[in-house]
Amino acid sequence: MAGYDLCLVDRDQEGLTKAAGSNEAAGGTVMYHAADVLRRPDVEDFTDAALKKYGRIDALANIAGGAGPKSVHQIDEISDDDWNLVINLRSTYWACQAVIAAMREQSHSRIVNMSSTSAHGRIGPVGTTGARLVYATAKAGILGFTHQLAKDVAEFGIIPNAVLPRLILSEPGSRIRARFEAQEPAYREDAWSLAHASGRRGGRSRRRHGISVLGTGQLHLGCGTAHRRRLSRWLSARDVWGRSATPSQGMQVAGKEAGHLGVIKQSLQCR
Repeated sequence: MAGYDLCLVDRDQEGLTKAAGSNEAAGGTVMYHAADVLRRPDVEDFTDAALKKYGRIDALANIAGGAGPKSVHQIDEISDDDWNLVINLRSTYWACQAVIAAMREQSHSRIVNMSSTSAHGRIGPVGTTGARLVYATAKAGILGFTHQLAKDVAEFGIIPNAVLPRLILSEPGSRIRARFEAQEPAYREDAWSLAHASGRRGGRSRRRHGISVLGTGQLHLGCGTAHRRRLSRWLSARDVWGRSATPSQGMQVAGKEAGHLGVIKQSLQCR
């Protein structure tokens, strides 16, 4: 992690402090900003804070999200409050909008948006998803958003991509882990097998590979692409990182090489 400058954002102050400490111990420069991405002013504030400290934003990872506190199966069980609570699409839009002016000036930046395989729909029990129809709608919206955003900003050297993981379990005590552990053993086994075809628990390098490749610019030609990933059991702030690498010769950019990462937006508890 040495050489990477991070801005971690979450509404959980305690979780942010722990995450910042672990990254600093690994040699990176870290700032953290407590914010609620349900509020546009909070999103704009953490973007301004990152720009003030680092002077630029080379990559943005939109990870915060969730499916609400209730397990809802049928459409006529969904209230307007349930629908409005699912933040995945709105917060992604706000964050991208907040950073795009700075990225446009740099002519070389990356955006990674977290979608889900739920965007394509699932059969069977709701499981860990909560308000599944609402969640699937938001995640499908992120795919369309990313495809169009990539076409709109390509001329400025900005490359957005989307990642579609399946099951990600956060730390003990979080809502999604409690839901998973409350399921029948057969469901847990099937869900785990689908998320991890090898049946093995992935190491840290495997877990963060998908997002780090997209965030660092190692994938020069993948723009506006949806990447289906089998991610591992744990997703912590240490596993989501990146920086802008040297542009490839085929890219029309200003030629300014980035040396640090400006903003990473993280949901430590996968609410």
